[in-house]
Amino acid sequence: MKTKEHLDKLMKELDISFPLRSSDVYEIPIEGGAALLTLQNPGFILSCELGNAAKRNEENILTQLLHANLFGQMTKEAVLGLSVDGNKIVLSRVIDYDLDYKEFSEIMEDFLNVALFWRKQILTETK
Repeated sequence: MKTKEHLDKLMKELDISFPLRSSDVYEIPIEGGAALLTLQNPGFILSCELGNAAKRNEENILTQLLHANLFGQMTKEAVLGLSVDGNKIVLSRVIDYDLDYKEFSEIMEDFLNVALFWRKQILTETK
């Protein structure tokens, strides 16, 4: 499985380890929480809870999320949405094909940067 090899290489390069949450799910610590990487064959799924979906100012926040998803420009091809119960804002991205290491590391970097950016935006909007 290429993704597992790429993940091992990334951890070695960064001299960190990502805890294994279950057999195929890795926890990637980021400021204020964690992103999850779920191994697939082929590919992987990235997901991250960004914050609570505030009931106050809800329309403004949801409008921002819709605009951010438009053409994937403000999400680097990830998708902002709500959790199943509608209480959390979630960022996710599915990669259902094999990548080379350069593509893998770029996708990881983009996803984590987008998660951090939107987590700060959501915190600001829900205060």
